[in-house]
Amino acid sequence: MTLAYYDTIYERLGTDFNYFYFEREAGIIGLELVKEYLKKGVFETSNGAVILMENITDYHTRVFH
Repeated sequence: MTLAYYDTIYERLGTDFNYFYFEREAGIIGLELVKEYLKKGVFETSNGAVILMENITDYHTRVFH
C-alpha cells in the first residue's frame, strides 16, 4: 500500500494527523532505548530475544526479537 492509499482511508474516516512516525525513524530511537534499558535492568535477554517482564508492565511479559 502507498501513503496515498492510506490518505483515502483517513479522509473517509475523517482522521487527521499532525505527523507520521515511520518505522525506519522510530526503529533507530527504539533500539537506543532498548540498549539503555537493558543496561538499567528493565529489559532482559533470553535466547537472543529481548524481554520486558510482566512485573514491570503489570500486564504480561513481552518478547521482542
